[in-house]
Amino acid sequence: MSDPKPFDPFDPISAAMGAMHGQNLLAAKDARIRQLEELNRVLNTKLEAMLVIIKTSDAELADAIKKDDFCN
Repeated sequence: MSDPKPFDPFDPISAAMGAMHGQNLLAAKDARIRQLEELNRVLNTKLEAMLVIIKTSDAELADAIKKDDFCN
């Protein structure tokens, strides 16, 4: 982010606006972290479900091959 004018310590409005901007950046960062944590949780849930399906399919296929029922 570029600052349109240099910081002037004797300008209270500029100092207040700078502080508010800093707080907004921190709030945006925290919101993005929460968003990514939620996405991570959802993706992990989906991955676990997919792994259960794959393991079940593998077990069923192995059972069918053992029973020689693979082609029927």
